Amino acid sequence: MADTVAVTASVSMWYLTSFATLLLNKYLMGYRHVQPNTLAAVQMVSTAVYGALKTLKLSDVVRLAKEARSIIGKDAKVTDPESPPVTCDHLDGSSSKGRRWRRSLLQMGFVGVMRFSTVVLGLVSLEHVAASFTETIKASAPFFTVIVAYLMLGESTHVLVLASLIPVAGGLVLVSSTELSFNIVGFSAAVATNVIECIQNVFSKRLLGSEYTASQLQFYTSLTALVMQAPIFLLTRAKEEPLPVSNITAVQVSDAESPFLPESNLLILLWIDGLLYHVQSVVAYIVMSYLSPVTVSVVNTLKRALIIGISIQVFGNRVTLLTQLGTGICLFGVLCYNWAKSHQS
Repeated sequence: MADTVAVTASVSMWYLTSFATLLLNKYLMGYRHVQPNTLAAVQMVSTAVYGALKTLKLSDVVRLAKEARSIIGKDAKVTDPESPPVTCDHLDGSSSKGRRWRRSLLQMGFVGVMRFSTVVLGLVSLEHVAASFTETIKASAPFFTVIVAYLMLGESTHVLVLASLIPVAGGLVLVSSTELSFNIVGFSAAVATNVIECIQNVFSKRLLGSEYTASQLQFYTSLTALVMQAPIFLLTRAKEEPLPVSNITAVQVSDAESPFLPESNLLILLWIDGLLYHVQSVVAYIVMSYLSPVTVSVVNTLKRALIIGISIQVFGNRVTLLTQLGTGICLFGVLCYNWAKSHQS
């Protein structure tokens, strides 16, 4: 009973924060003219700071600093006078710590690159095309999962699973060809996000089950992604003209231009966006730890369908009948894929 309540609460929170984050991202980029790299930097800084507050304690920081000093060979210069001298007996332990640190750095570096890429590419897609179109492409993730699994792992796929991908691909083609807001940059970014996210999810699931909690994985990957993003952010911001202070603190959007939040402070909205993104990411890892990959895929598909409908209503996107039909076919194909995977021997 407790597990059922926890799963229901986690999924509900995942849905709510996903809706809020998507709508606020689209609003900030489309109506407040915030650049994708700036918004991505805000999100990564927020997750790193909130994750540090939740994950690290002062004792952890001291312990990590001591381990780092011992690994790089400076322990003899800074050790406590009362501590025992370093002997050959300690070398094996230090070597083991070094290997553990290197393995952790490689793991977090890999997932950090994946996460940084999905955040930036997802925001680029959202900037160039309608939110409903971006979510439709993301809903076709099973199609890309099969391709990635075959190319990277040589994993064979049951004929029923392959058959279920036909409506997924067909619906995606129909949506792309009839979408009024179609843009090759936005489309390519959304597809690339799908492929990278498939790789990231498989690797993250393995780490969650073996070495890290959801909050730890969230913090370490965010910190790694932030370190990788910082040079790019500084380089791109240096080429842009600085925003006047009035653009940040004053109201810049009229009621006619914005579908919601017509009067709001940009700094407050950026802070809220970072907080929502952090909560969404942590809850997503929690849901992933509770449920099987197939169940997560089903839950995620339903979330995509709801987001598509909500974004159309909120932003007033013009959607043709063929686009609606293509979206429905794509979502139906995803449900068939999940059913086929659950019955695959």
